[in-house]
Amino acid sequence: MDLGVALLATGLFMGIVSQVEQVSLSPDEAVRVIGAALALNLTCYLLCFLLYAGRTAGMSWLGLSVLNLDGEPPAAAQRRSRAFGTLLSLAALGVGFIWAAADEQGLTWHDRMSRTFVAQDDPLP
Repeated sequence: MDLGVALLATGLFMGIVSQVEQVSLSPDEAVRVIGAALALNLTCYLLCFLLYAGRTAGMSWLGLSVLNLDGEPPAAAQRRSRAFGTLLSLAALGVGFIWAAADEQGLTWHDRMSRTFVAQDDPLP
């Protein structure tokens, strides 16, 4: 869902730019511009949500929360570490996420870096 939001924002951005600027790009240029716009949108999305809300919209939709190793909401420094760790995990072509499959506790790179983990929200009584 989070990637979908970033893709939608990128599509809207590119549509508006193409209408306003009337720019004609070669296919190679278009791929580079769209890639850069997607990377920027995804970075801003992740940083804003993880730093200020503590979880992304996709995590909220799935009923997931980020907790520290004590089971409490993470401190600001841990949220920052998680946000930048998530970007690092993505920058490594997703290896930071795939790492969870091999990790004995199922933690990603950004979980390890920030000393946090993702947990299912408690159901309401």
